[in-house]
Amino acid sequence: MAAPCNDLQIAGQYSGDGYDYMGEAEKLGWHALSGWGKDGWDLLDWPYYICFIRVRKENPSYEVGTYCEHDLTYHVFTEEREFYAHIDQLALWSWRHHSEPWITEYAEGEEPDYLKGPYAKDERRAALGYGADVREDPVANQDGRVRR
Repeated sequence: MAAPCNDLQIAGQYSGDGYDYMGEAEKLGWHALSGWGKDGWDLLDWPYYICFIRVRKENPSYEVGTYCEHDLTYHVFTEEREFYAHIDQLALWSWRHHSEPWITEYAEGEEPDYLKGPYAKDERRAALGYGADVREDPVANQDGRVRR
């Protein structure tokens, strides 16, 4: 469901760039997401296009807001899975728009689970239903983290 969000709009009543907006939104309980997917690829295009989330325990609700050069959108979900699916779509769209190499080999709608879901430890991702799909990547650092 898309609707205006008064506190995101209030945070938007400032003069500054996306980083300034992030600071104002954080004061109101919003968290800016910087990475998405198994390897934490850049989410959207900071400081021009930013994704914010807020989870409310009461009634439970999952909120996603986006800031794009002073334009705001807001969505609220009652199901956590819908919330994550929405952010998946933002990420996939952005990566395709920027022709990121980790997405170009997949047809739209056929992206593997490792490109979706929050950037988190494998156990958390599995608990959220993103599976433990592992891809082979010969370009890994000694600590096991994949280079981008």
